[in-house]
Amino acid sequence: QAKENNEKVFIAGDYDADGICATSIMKDALDIYGVETGYYIPDRFVEGYGLNVDRVIQAHKKGYSLIITVDNGVKAFEAIVKAKSLGMDVIVSDHHTIDGEVIGDIIVHPDYMDDQFNSLCGAGVVLEISRVLIGENDYHTALACIATIGDMMPLWNENRNIVKHGLRIINEHKYKE
Repeated sequence: QAKENNEKVFIAGDYDADGICATSIMKDALDIYGVETGYYIPDRFVEGYGLNVDRVIQAHKKGYSLIITVDNGVKAFEAIVKAKSLGMDVIVSDHHTIDGEVIGDIIVHPDYMDDQFNSLCGAGVVLEISRVLIGENDYHTALACIATIGDMMPLWNENRNIVKHGLRIINEHKYKE
């Protein structure tokens, strides 16, 4: 819908290996899909973890109408309320424990996916979004592999597939630019 309406999409990332890989996958997938995007990775020491109200206001002022969180968002209640009050849509893509109500328009989280996806990291979740939007992409699989290992996720189900295929891709140096 954002593509059809020529909307700008703001990707709210995170500063660890998982968050940076997830941001990279989402940015590249949306670029390939033909959506205008921007992204932001917060400063760990100044801003802390996740989407915050200041970033929402900044994104709104720059003309973004949709926020997609990657590797964060399930705890960003105030920021999402602010985005909604400004008329922005929010897609929460995260893998962290859900402790309360998540008020995004769409929630993409392993808790709401089939059992084979129950231990994905943030980049693994975004890899699944990428696969829906543009199909298989070796570069995205390699990034999700790095994030899965970096976030020390258990190597079973889809994580095992991501790491197995990702390591093969990395070893063969096959990346899509």
